[in-house]
Amino acid sequence: MTDLAGWTKLTQSELRAAQTEILSSFADFCVANDLSHFLYAGTLLGAVRHKGFIPWDDDIDVTMPRRDYDRLHSIASEEGAINGFSLRSPSTAPGFPWPFAKIVDNQGTLSIEADDVDYQIGINIDVFPLDGWPTGVVIRWVHGQTLRLLRALMYSHHLPSSFKRSKLRESVLVLVKPVAKLISLDWLIYKTSSRASRYSAEDSGLAGVTVWGYPECVPASAYSDVVELPFGERRYRAPGGYDAVLSAKYGNYLQLPPPELQVSVHGIEAFRSAKLA
Repeated sequence: MTDLAGWTKLTQSELRAAQTEILSSFADFCVANDLSHFLYAGTLLGAVRHKGFIPWDDDIDVTMPRRDYDRLHSIASEEGAINGFSLRSPSTAPGFPWPFAKIVDNQGTLSIEADDVDYQIGINIDVFPLDGWPTGVVIRWVHGQTLRLLRALMYSHHLPSSFKRSKLRESVLVLVKPVAKLISLDWLIYKTSSRASRYSAEDSGLAGVTVWGYPECVPASAYSDVVELPFGERRYRAPGGYDAVLSAKYGNYLQLPPPELQVSVHGIEAFRSAKLA
């Protein structure tokens, strides 16, 4: 458990302001370096449905085509390279526990998720590579199930029990955990990244964020055109086919979920060093 002595907890509005500042700096960096990027997941949904954060959300997600994601790593590996913020991923930070990247504020901030690995990191946003799917129905099913299994193994590796999981999911993770303990987390991350990047969206014509086991599969053309959508006080790049992307991920995404589901799935708490507060 992280020792929080000397840290001041931020309010939700302060956390969101810090995350939005990272997003804005990242978007500026991408534009300046001709890197394709899009709002993704709950951030894309928030832009379409709420013109900003989903009222109960507390994180920011973007995605980049794999070629741009890789180039980001080649030009932004130095500390503070992204307009003062830093790129963190398995290839830039030893022991990094996710198979995707984060853009992080390392200047005296701390972000803790209720359902996350024991890894100290500053306030951040998630950056997912956009990969392809195989075209055959059977091999596509195998590909998806393999990535979901790898994600379960990563989750089970050293995550504590959480009341936020369903009983079924918790039971599966408990069963998988002894196996996961026998496998290096670094190997699981390597295997996940190599498996996800095996298929190119440009070649297969199908796209998705497979590296984190997400099942949505949309025509790659959904990401061909770019639109700008409002998120807070500025507009950001989003996939022109956002309706297909959001429908694949959420179904009827314009309909609000029932009140009992209007809760954060991350439970992020953010802190700033008392010296900087």
